[in-house]
Amino acid sequence: MSKIFPSLVVAGVLAGGGAQAAPLEGWVVDLGARLGASPKWEGSDDTRVRVTPTLVLRRANPERRFTPPDPGATFGLIDTGRVTAGPVVVLRSKRDNDDELVGLRKVKRAAEVGGFVDVWPANWLRLHLQARRGVAGHSAWLGDAGFDLVYSARRWDASIGPRVSYASDSYMDKYFGVTPEEAALNPAITAAYAPSGGARSIGGRAAFAYYVNDRWRASADLGYARLGDKAADSPIVRTLGSRDQVTAGVSLAYTFGLPFGRR
Repeated sequence: MSKIFPSLVVAGVLAGGGAQAAPLEGWVVDLGARLGASPKWEGSDDTRVRVTPTLVLRRANPERRFTPPDPGATFGLIDTGRVTAGPVVVLRSKRDNDDELVGLRKVKRAAEVGGFVDVWPANWLRLHLQARRGVAGHSAWLGDAGFDLVYSARRWDASIGPRVSYASDSYMDKYFGVTPEEAALNPAITAAYAPSGGARSIGGRAAFAYYVNDRWRASADLGYARLGDKAADSPIVRTLGSRDQVTAGVSLAYTFGLPFGRR
């Protein structure tokens, strides 16, 4: 899941202004685009393809380190070498109530803001944690966790690791709940459903990156998530979709050096 981030324009302006700064001594921004395939809506068994921008702001590191991709725009404001942390922004797509979803509630686009922490016990192992709260579209809490085994070579990197996601009551109800009125309006759904918070999904993610040169990077990623029982038991998923969710994408990113905050 990469999203369209409100801060993309600001970062692009900053990056453009520093494009002539050759050394990566302070801050760098990885700015690019991703062609991705993902479920049409969370729990859907239909796939949609779209192009989205990607954005990562981080401190320059003399030793290039591959960071496995996770949804959202991350801003690594703290970097001790073994620990990277900072804010994260995730945008979530809308869900219409047409076709098989007729009669169900429309779900607006949502924005989630929070923080992330990456811990590197070794150069080949990354531990990842995110916590976010909806600030538009919903006000629920979400948490993601996982780890990756990372392999780095001179011109390419690869990673693979598990993921688990949790969501609060209000998120589960908004995206998987069904009211009696909705059940009466949808011809395929026969019962209301009110899920509680808990495990949203469990799965894994793999990624591969090839460095064309010091600035350009091409990458590919593949993710699988199996919805947790409380989400999968929703009649929206059982009757109209699938608990097995697959995402895949290819992307191209350019690294800019920003001429501020040099160490």
